[in-house]
Amino acid sequence: MALPILCLGSLGCSPPDRGEGDGPPQPTLAPTRGYILISADTLRADRLGSYGHWRDTSPHLDALAAEGVVFERAFASAPSTLISHMSMFTGLHPGQHGVDGPRNNVLPAEVTTLPEIFQHAGYRTSGHTEGGYMNGAHGFARGFDVFTDSPWQSVTDVEATFRHGTDFLRDLGPDDPFFLFLHTYTIHDPYEPPEEERASFAGDGEDLDFRPSGHALAEVNQGRRVLTEGQGKRLGALYDAGIYYFDGVLGRFLDELEDLGLRDEVTLVLTSDHGEEFLEHGRLLHTQVYPEGLHVPLLVLHPDAAPRRIEAPVRIIDIAPTLWGLAGLDGVETTGRSLVTYLAGGELEETDAYGEVNFDSSQKTLVGRYDGVLYQLVSRRPLTDPDGGTWVGESLDFEALSERLEFRALAYHEPRTIELWFGDQLLRTVEVAPDRWSSVTVELPPDPRPLALRLSSPSCVSPKEVGAGEDIRCLAFKVAGLPLAELELYDLDADPGAEVNLAQERPDVLRRLARRLSSQRHEPVAQPGRRELSEEEVKALEALGYL
Repeated sequence: MALPILCLGSLGCSPPDRGEGDGPPQPTLAPTRGYILISADTLRADRLGSYGHWRDTSPHLDALAAEGVVFERAFASAPSTLISHMSMFTGLHPGQHGVDGPRNNVLPAEVTTLPEIFQHAGYRTSGHTEGGYMNGAHGFARGFDVFTDSPWQSVTDVEATFRHGTDFLRDLGPDDPFFLFLHTYTIHDPYEPPEEERASFAGDGEDLDFRPSGHALAEVNQGRRVLTEGQGKRLGALYDAGIYYFDGVLGRFLDELEDLGLRDEVTLVLTSDHGEEFLEHGRLLHTQVYPEGLHVPLLVLHPDAAPRRIEAPVRIIDIAPTLWGLAGLDGVETTGRSLVTYLAGGELEETDAYGEVNFDSSQKTLVGRYDGVLYQLVSRRPLTDPDGGTWVGESLDFEALSERLEFRALAYHEPRTIELWFGDQLLRTVEVAPDRWSSVTVELPPDPRPLALRLSSPSCVSPKEVGAGEDIRCLAFKVAGLPLAELELYDLDADPGAEVNLAQERPDVLRRLARRLSSQRHEPVAQPGRRELSEEEVKALEALGYL
């Protein structure tokens, strides 16, 4: 169901007043003079000391965490810079704001952004990014009196980005309220920290025989480049060195705030749009919805907020309503919700966190609590061919929606045997050929456990050149007519890295969370726009490995 946007584009819309039967008023905090939002692109939470990392990557961030409110389980909306930042700015899920990069890349004019709320309320606003998918023309420049998006060139661009921020702060009048946004790609690939940080951190592992650009790392994902264990360790060390370098720049920025007399007059929020993968689930870069891709830091410092750590899951779509709620401004209706109650020492009812790979909808996830345990459900839907069929590797798990199962199957490359299992019960064995579809009908027992469709062959083959193709998907058969989604379940309390799939061990939890995930239907609130990228933008995106 589409989110009803009653007054996007105006400021006359505020959250409804609590009725007498709604319980006691929630605790609040006094507004501050200024609000600063910092997004460190590609920063995963577990690589910071305050989130448990063993390496000393973040002394200044850790000091902030000790002073402020730490949301231990904040989740991004998508492993994508453009999509996730747009959710951060609007408080909407990706499917609601509709901006997905390749096809629709301009935020609809009907959707109000966080900086627009502050600007229309009379705040001086300033935003500074490093281009790429943070180009202002996508909609990020809206609401800023001053906005810069110089194309990214090197890791040291962060120095200029933060200098723009301090120049803005120095130019403020003594009573000017303000909103400042700073974004940097410092931590992003190609992981090229300055030599001092590189020397301190990157001694681990094996020397790389390639520049770790997005293109080269994608070749690892595609199976066209082999990465040794030692080289993987070196990539992680370089990534950590980039965090340490960013942390030093942040520390100097905090010193500037102190020198300007602003440290006690601002609310500071630090977060990220997504994390980064280092083969935890078989891939590099940021293309999946596991914790390393979506679990991000969220630190909030407010002069009157006591230090605290919040274990409940929250979302980056909560940032916008939290900031305008802290400022006491009328906002707009969003899917995100204000976290002010947490910041003021109170409690909120927990809500599920939702994330997706938006550009093809092949992966969705829900993080939520069931029976006191925090779980992550991952739904992986194979991409469909034009004939409606979906290629499968050695096995595919999916949830049966009725007591009668009807589908078609086609073998890949050679005749194959498919075994249809229901729990530990073998229901049917089907022989399928590579040159014609086979129809299959099975009556299922009236048991609600998930149904697993499994291939009995011990191997699968590559689709282009058998066993050695450029496309590394290992395929065995194709099915059509099934509502396919391979479901994975992880206990994040016991297994924060989502390493052990409990889908078969806890079918009741899987089924209930699957229902909660299926209820997440996000339609665009307005039609997003589309614009052609300039030659300069294309070059900047290529430098960052996006194109």
